[in-house]
Amino acid sequence: MTISKMQKKRKNSRRNKKNGLTLWGLSSRVLLSIAAAMLFICYLSVLINPAKIWLMSILGILFPIVLLLNTALLIWAIYRKSRAFIIPLIAILPSLFLLGRYLQMPKNEELIDRDEYVRVISYNVGRFAASDDKLTRDECRNVVFEYLAQTDADIICLQEFYGNSNILQQYIRKYLPDYKVAYYIFNNKKSSNSFGNATLCRINNCGKGKILFEDSRNLALWTEHKIGNETFRVYNCHFESYAISISSLVQALKGDRKMMDETERKVRQSISRRPKQVDMVLSDIEDCHLPAFVCGDFNETPMSNSYYRLRKGRKDSFVEAGQGFGASYRAFWPLIRLDYIFSPKICQPILHLSPKIKYSDHYPIISDIKIENERSNK
Repeated sequence: MTISKMQKKRKNSRRNKKNGLTLWGLSSRVLLSIAAAMLFICYLSVLINPAKIWLMSILGILFPIVLLLNTALLIWAIYRKSRAFIIPLIAILPSLFLLGRYLQMPKNEELIDRDEYVRVISYNVGRFAASDDKLTRDECRNVVFEYLAQTDADIICLQEFYGNSNILQQYIRKYLPDYKVAYYIFNNKKSSNSFGNATLCRINNCGKGKILFEDSRNLALWTEHKIGNETFRVYNCHFESYAISISSLVQALKGDRKMMDETERKVRQSISRRPKQVDMVLSDIEDCHLPAFVCGDFNETPMSNSYYRLRKGRKDSFVEAGQGFGASYRAFWPLIRLDYIFSPKICQPILHLSPKIKYSDHYPIISDIKIENERSNK
């Protein structure tokens, strides 16, 4: 190659770089655009009913990962001094209004008398079969109730309680003698030892009931309580689970075709059922005309249509009073938040905790909620 040709080639190369026409430049912009588009689709998952487009629910779950990817690409683009940094920057900006659902900065705690607030706990106890200490069900049940006895809670909402009503009453007499079982239901009529939801309370109870979901072993319980001058209804919800173990998920990711098909079937089934179950709870809330607390294991992330609908008109205790990461699902901490305590607008959460105790695949969530009683003061 002659010197003149080499000089011409270098000159063309410099011109292409200046005009942003290199293959690397085009490829990087395509990558940035794809990542940004995925993040915008994650935003849309809040507004779209997953029963119509089930993949939207999956993208909502992936929101923290997609956000981290776009953040890494933004840093990379800035480091490369690429003008394409504007692509991930624009994509990330809306997330600033959503990050509070996952992460909260430290707040000044409000010190008020114990008589001025109600302490509520929601805890999926995982049938007492997911303890890190390899305990038996009975041993795990013992340590869970020992823990609950120390929390000084007024209302305790348990999901996936394993055992019959006699066992439940036995543990209440032993560990929580001041509490009453507001309601308990079996999900498996063929067995005396089954699992379901249990609501325990030590404040005035003036009503109880259940919402059974069609073709499901999940359910919601409701109880009514008079607190001060106001009567509230508390919903203890356990919406449809994915019913997928970590081991089966790993097999599916490794390419096990049979496991992949089974995993997809379970995911689609659970995603299609949850919106209908949410409809039933919201319909019951509307019919009862009482301020409603909605608690439990929703099996949905904060970037979901179900979260958006259930929270509407209520306050998320973590967003209002939490600190650090709000994740409650132990296997994928700090990315996955599935458990919630929503309180009526006339109440104010002043504390939210999620102790990292390893007796279940979920962490318990605890909220102190100040009862404002605005309606009674008008």
